[in-house]
Amino acid sequence: MPQEPLAPQTTLPDGTSIPDTVGLLGYTFAATSMRTNGLNVKDGIQDIVDLINEYVAQKGQPDRIYLLGVSQGALTATLVAEQHPELISGALAACGPYGDFQREADYLTDFRVLFDYFFPDAIAAQPYRDSASD
Repeated sequence: MPQEPLAPQTTLPDGTSIPDTVGLLGYTFAATSMRTNGLNVKDGIQDIVDLINEYVAQKGQPDRIYLLGVSQGALTATLVAEQHPELISGALAACGPYGDFQREADYLTDFRVLFDYFFPDAIAAQPYRDSASD
C-alpha cells in the first residue's frame, strides 16, 4: 500500500517530521483524519479500530498501542479506550468534549451572553447584533 503525503499537522513549524522523530525512538506513528466534517464520533471510532486492525494485519501485533486525540479526537480516543480496551494500552485525551454535549454547549453560550452583558465592548465582533441598529 503506497503511503499518502503527510498532513501538515504531522510536521513541526521548523520542518521536523513527527513520524520520523517517533520512528527514530523505536515507535511507529499512524494518524487518521475525520472522513467527513462535523461531529462524527461513531465513524472516528470505527476508523481507529480499522487502522489498528490493518496495522496488525500488515505488520503484526505491536507490544503497545497508545492513542492521542485533541478536541473531537479526544472524545474519540476516550470512547475507543472505553469500548475497545482489548485493542489499546492507553489513551491521552486533550481538550475533549466529555460528558453531556448539550450541557457543554449551553454553558458556553450562557457564558458568552453574560460576558457580553458585563463587558459589552471587550470583543469587537458581535455576530448576533444588527450593525444597522448600532
